[in-house]
Amino acid sequence: PGGGSIVSLAVRAGHPTPLLIASSTSDYIFMFTIEKEVLLLQRKCAVRLNGLPIRSVFCPIATANRGAFTVSGCADGSVLVFDMEKGKAVNKLQGHSCPVYAVCLSYDESVLVSADSSGTVIVWQKKEPTCEK
Repeated sequence: PGGGSIVSLAVRAGHPTPLLIASSTSDYIFMFTIEKEVLLLQRKCAVRLNGLPIRSVFCPIATANRGAFTVSGCADGSVLVFDMEKGKAVNKLQGHSCPVYAVCLSYDESVLVSADSSGTVIVWQKKEPTCEK
């Protein structure tokens, strides 16, 4: 899709509508539904950052009550959270100084781990909102 080569894939299975998320060298993330072994394009998100395309692996977040999100490592050293329903990045985590080549999300979505080309690994903990009196 979009004329570029696919560089990473992730599947959200175990859901009434399985999803496939694909990243390509054409600087897009694509979200497909999988119906009877047929891929149906649902969303296409541009992902260029300051001229640096995303070229790393990513993982979909499988929480059905929050929609379809994906987390992606980026060539600029950031980690992005994309809302695939809205087609845009909704959060940017910064901490790496090299391209991020791997991201992994825990099953309960409370821990995100990212690794960059220098070998640095960052563990990101999800913080729950707090109320102050």
